[in-house]
Amino acid sequence: MAQYLYVWQLYLTMLQFTIMIDLGDLSKSKTVSRPQYCGALQYYLHQKNFISENQVKYGKHLVILNPVQVGYVRHVKISPSVSLKLKTLSSDPVIFEVEDFLTKEECNHLISLANQKGLQKSVTTTNKQNFILLDLNKDQQLNLTEMRLTIENSYDIYLEPPDIKLMYKKLKMDPNNDGIVVPEEMSASGITPHTIEDYLNKYVEKLPEKRSRFSEQVWLFPDKVKDHTFEDIQHRISKLTHLPQFLVKKSHFQIVHYGKSGHYNAHHDSYEISKTSLPTPCCIDGFRKSCRICRFMTILFYLNEVEEGGGTAFPVANKNTAGDDTKFIVDGGLNLQVNCNKSSLVVEPKQGKVVMWYNHKLDYNTGWVGQLDWKTWHGGCGVKRGEKWIANFWILYSDNKDKHLKH
Repeated sequence: MAQYLYVWQLYLTMLQFTIMIDLGDLSKSKTVSRPQYCGALQYYLHQKNFISENQVKYGKHLVILNPVQVGYVRHVKISPSVSLKLKTLSSDPVIFEVEDFLTKEECNHLISLANQKGLQKSVTTTNKQNFILLDLNKDQQLNLTEMRLTIENSYDIYLEPPDIKLMYKKLKMDPNNDGIVVPEEMSASGITPHTIEDYLNKYVEKLPEKRSRFSEQVWLFPDKVKDHTFEDIQHRISKLTHLPQFLVKKSHFQIVHYGKSGHYNAHHDSYEISKTSLPTPCCIDGFRKSCRICRFMTILFYLNEVEEGGGTAFPVANKNTAGDDTKFIVDGGLNLQVNCNKSSLVVEPKQGKVVMWYNHKLDYNTGWVGQLDWKTWHGGCGVKRGEKWIANFWILYSDNKDKHLKH
């Protein structure tokens, strides 16, 4: 196969030509340049399982490893004497796990650093304060599902039907107790968005597990400190992912602690790429008020043994779906504190284990980051007994590829 690829590349250095081939966006007859076609051809060969099992390169710097199939195990040599087993957990999206990536001493060292720096209450990056009624069927009334979705979307708070019925009772929003709220009832009882917000804030003070995220965290910046453990981890990540070390070092590192009932409902680790002429900039140069999260890849480390619960759920991994989030969200799929066991993939925590996945697909024309892989919905299931410590290591990207690749 390598000989054929070489012949194609040699031929394409001499001319451009018109092609028609089953290549997704290139499926229509068009004139393409050599870089475009070579990238497309490589993508096509991968889709037809012609590319080596080891890796699939879409550009000079970015790589997505070939999952081959669920359950497939490959050996990755990270030093002359150490080889790790990389196991495929999902092919859509691409998710891998590696056991014993970190030693017990390294795990304890990271936990110690977090405690030294001081943990703070975790918050979500969304700032949901606008009360928007989600009347899905446009019938001018809200059933329990529509009110649940309204509260989730407006306040990032996740209630179950009994919680909502209790709110109706306390605020006298549903005088006839039919579980349906109409504008006339809300107006008659003097209910405003502020009334609901005030009630919910007090409610989650008593029941913080109703928030989308219930944990504490600390940020560490390995590129700004001299720490041999960080350096060793970055070196191994580079070997494991086949990404150059200078990209791995442009990373954000977060340590998170979950206590009893600690969890993080389903979310994406990166934002969709903006299609506007003036996109919101990536937050790669620091935490600015107006920026978007740009994370090509997530590498999650488990730092301790959890007595019960605390798995990492991927609710739609390997599911044959058309890519529509609507039904998944309406059915309560985001609420992992309640619906973790309905997820198609749950990775159980184990000290030293690593789980890694790609938040974005790749653009084989540019060799750079492509659209968000919506199937990377994931989150932390509730801790039932004990506590959970994890570390998140994010490989970042920016819209300015050339600037980002400078090192």
